[in-house]
Amino acid sequence: MGAVPVQDQDETRVRTLLKELSELAGRIDAGKIKLPEARQNESQPDKNMGELRDILHKDRKLAILVLEFIRTAKEPVAARVIAVLALAQPAHQDLIVMLCSILDDPPNVHLAEAVMVGYLDHPNDKMDRWRKHLLELLPHLGCSSNYQLPENQFGMGEPRWDFSFANPPKGIDYRPLLRSLLGLLEKDKYSSLRWRIPMAARLVREVSPMGPDRIRFAKLVATVYLGGGEGWRVAMEALASSHGSYGPDQLEILGRGLAGLDAAKTTDVLGEVAQNWGHEVFRPPFRDHFDDAIEYMGKPRTQNEPMRSTEWSICAMLIRQSLDDRWAERLLIKSPSATLRRKAAGVLHSLGQTTDRFEWKRFSGFLERMLSDADPEVRRAAIGTLDQALSRKEPPFDAARVVELRRKLDASNR
Repeated sequence: MGAVPVQDQDETRVRTLLKELSELAGRIDAGKIKLPEARQNESQPDKNMGELRDILHKDRKLAILVLEFIRTAKEPVAARVIAVLALAQPAHQDLIVMLCSILDDPPNVHLAEAVMVGYLDHPNDKMDRWRKHLLELLPHLGCSSNYQLPENQFGMGEPRWDFSFANPPKGIDYRPLLRSLLGLLEKDKYSSLRWRIPMAARLVREVSPMGPDRIRFAKLVATVYLGGGEGWRVAMEALASSHGSYGPDQLEILGRGLAGLDAAKTTDVLGEVAQNWGHEVFRPPFRDHFDDAIEYMGKPRTQNEPMRSTEWSICAMLIRQSLDDRWAERLLIKSPSATLRRKAAGVLHSLGQTTDRFEWKRFSGFLERMLSDADPEVRRAAIGTLDQALSRKEPPFDAARVVELRRKLDASNR
């Protein structure tokens, strides 16, 4: 009896691997075992994922078997998602085309999301560790808490990785992937896909920075932003952070979208513009909304709630506006809100630590006045900032005056 051809052996093995994934997901879904136990006791699904990936890179024609499995509704969702993750960032164009077909006609949103998260960057990670990170995302991809891994890097929040397409494997063309994503953006029923805009934005910048793909993406992301519904935030961040990559009217679109926003979203837009476009935030219509942002930042928050990055950015920009001290005075001194004065004092302290050309002389008067603030947190921030200045070899302002103020303050606090 002759030997079984290698291709037939591989086909049989692929079917076996997929069946085992299905059975594993069935056991986990039924609560008979949890993913951490399966990984520890059986090295699954990691082992099957690795073998499946190796076989398909050797014989891409067998990818049709995996695609059929992924599109079979009776199979457990988790098994189908894991099969997609096994092919994350393939090194062959045929497999990319297969992933594109999932985006072109998603069997469900979780499988489309699995294609996207497979392209999250994994700097300096070996394949086995990267695979673990992908499995950590299963609770975000329609899988139950039985798939939760311990010491989850992401908790239950958003992944902190970014997408990167700058150095594709030889022979790989990511433009079909971009066009499939743009097609998803055009379909309202997939507006809940959280990674579609960030991934498309990175593909446009790194793969197709000029031409019709960029124009098409710019129109789509502007529509999502101006619509104000699901996907608003990521669309706003894409418009703000790209700094002209999608056309000269980005700032105009960002400004136009301010109409009708609540104070929290208004603050986020102003913060993103301040962070990415600098002093453009002092132009209308952005400056017309400063009062809304200041009022919002001054509202009391829950204890230990951190200052959001967009709040920090707009607050820092207003404080550093050297042509007009009224903003710094309003935030640091005159605001009736202790919450806002604390935030502004913290921003000023951070600026003193991180800014090479910090205007110590300009802010020395503010710092002296902050030492008599009724709020102890503001006083502590001012003291820390002044001590930071005095620790320099050549203090940037009258050290004796500051030392005397500190002495009096310490005496009054005893």
